[in-house]
Amino acid sequence: TVKESLYGQTVNYKNKAYQVDFGNGYETKEVTNTLVSPEPKKQNLNKDKVDINGKPMLVGTKNHYTMSWDLDQYRGIKADKAQIAQGFYFVDDYPEEALLPNETAIQLTTSDGKAVSGVTVKTYSSLSEAPKNLQAALSKRKFEPRGAFQVFIAEDPQAFYDTYVTKGQNITITLPMTVRESMLHSGKSYDNVAYQVDFGQAYKTNTVTNHVPKVTPHKFNTNKAGSTIDGKTILPNTINYYKMVLDYSQYKDLVVTDDTLAKGFYMVDDYPEEALTLNPDGVHIMDKSGNLVKGVSVKTYANLSEAPKVIQEAMAKRQFTPKGAIQVLSADNPKAFYETYVKTGQTLVVTLPMTIKNELTKTGGKYENTAYQIDFGLAYVTETVVNNVPKLDPQKDVVVDLSQKKSLDGKSLAMNQVFNYRLVGARIPANRATPLIDYRFNDDYDESHDAYNGVYKAYTLVDVTLKDGSVLPKGTEVTKYTLQEVDTSKGTVTIRFDKDFLEGLAEKSEFQADVYLQMKRFV
Repeated sequence: TVKESLYGQTVNYKNKAYQVDFGNGYETKEVTNTLVSPEPKKQNLNKDKVDINGKPMLVGTKNHYTMSWDLDQYRGIKADKAQIAQGFYFVDDYPEEALLPNETAIQLTTSDGKAVSGVTVKTYSSLSEAPKNLQAALSKRKFEPRGAFQVFIAEDPQAFYDTYVTKGQNITITLPMTVRESMLHSGKSYDNVAYQVDFGQAYKTNTVTNHVPKVTPHKFNTNKAGSTIDGKTILPNTINYYKMVLDYSQYKDLVVTDDTLAKGFYMVDDYPEEALTLNPDGVHIMDKSGNLVKGVSVKTYANLSEAPKVIQEAMAKRQFTPKGAIQVLSADNPKAFYETYVKTGQTLVVTLPMTIKNELTKTGGKYENTAYQIDFGLAYVTETVVNNVPKLDPQKDVVVDLSQKKSLDGKSLAMNQVFNYRLVGARIPANRATPLIDYRFNDDYDESHDAYNGVYKAYTLVDVTLKDGSVLPKGTEVTKYTLQEVDTSKGTVTIRFDKDFLEGLAEKSEFQADVYLQMKRFV
């Protein structure tokens, strides 16, 4: 019996004998044998036969595993029936959690391209279900499949031996498997290894590996200075400079087929059309080196059903539903875009300027923005960015004076009576996205009945904190921080707060003021 210690080695061993009779020795002819050690191999290819071992893989694409059943070293072998009866097997320990086998597409061919016959393919969920001879051979070498595995079994060991083994016919097994949808956005790796089992001896192939990218686009809102303003209060006429980070970092060295590449690259922005006005001419994309990205088109669709089919399908697959209108950026030349930015693992920053609609200040409220990155027909979602718009609801009233604030609205005033119009400004919340640069009162009084001599007072209606840390308590007179413009011929008054004063307000402080305009009724 050949020693177990020689397992895995290809060596020659020799033997001869001697006969000794009546004191004379005679030497036999020397015989030589060769101990062979098959070297099965495993390749990890795509459908174009390009090596994808170690590369990222997209869900829905295929690994075309190609395995070499190494029978060449058995050419001319003489085995007894007991050895042959142990059978011939090829075991593929595929990662069932990651891949779905396509048994109808399996191919077995000889080195001269002919189809192999007499081999059955079976799948077992554990080694204990497999044929006893196979269990024994794998266990002897401490080879243990991790879960489900496929086995290629010679139906008639003697016929297989005669047809392929003694003739040294190598067999190539092509085994396509599809990356499961459940692997999407997982970032997980998966391995595949196989075993060749002949005459009760098992031999292991090399292990091949892949991983599924975890694509993580990001969305945030900035002001003109580039400071993040997520969650902050936005004032009228403010421009939101939304930023979206397109994440291609996990695609570095990705190899794709033409049909996958044809699905293209998109960014879908589900902007709040009820709150914001788009500025498509201001949209731009920068690469990691600060260079402008060209070859990207911008289009707006009233709803998802108007968008390209590939976008609709990608969004539906993930159950992503935009609320209304969407702004879509698309790569004009997917192949060039892929070679320049995707395959190299870049991250791109998209700037999407949008202006607050003034109508929103009548009701106030929050607005949200979410975006989606779509690559190769697969969609990934960003965070949802939320901002608030204050309800700007200035009020006007008629009072006697500062000490008597009971409303005279709707009541008769006596001839030559002195009274005040009280103008209550809008309450500006704290935590603003941008500085408060304008706070004014405009009043159009009836100059045919009322005379205004330019006397007015302004007061704070809330505690106001300044950037230097000082506080103006509620009720502080702030007339000295205001400027007045009057046109008595038209009956108009404008009182605005000084720019320097407004710049001195702390962002964390709310602000509200009122103004008293002293009038005299003459008719």
